[in-house]
Amino acid sequence: MSLKNKQECMICKSEVKSFKDLSRCLVMEQDFGKKQCFCMYSFYLDYCIDGSNQEENEDEKNEENKENEKRKLIKYKENGCKEIINVDQLDTHIQNCKFKFVKCLHIGCEIV
Repeated sequence: MSLKNKQECMICKSEVKSFKDLSRCLVMEQDFGKKQCFCMYSFYLDYCIDGSNQEENEDEKNEENKENEKRKLIKYKENGCKEIINVDQLDTHIQNCKFKFVKCLHIGCEIV
């Protein structure tokens, strides 16, 4: 259960009124912050408009071959952000990434 549903510590079962009341493991936080990850705008995997992943099982590919032919890929791994960032710098990078999606500025346009 999550803290939102049941307001108690999962380990010691003491009452927790807020996430701010919980202690943090700074060693783990610092170690995790040094891990590297891709920017969310890297388009590292190819996805279809309907959200399904193109890296499917061979049997699934054969069964849905006609359906897959109708889909158009909108993301390719040669496009998008190429940066590999430390996790602790990810929020700042995403705010400033030149590949982030922005809403069209033209009035009435709904394209992102």
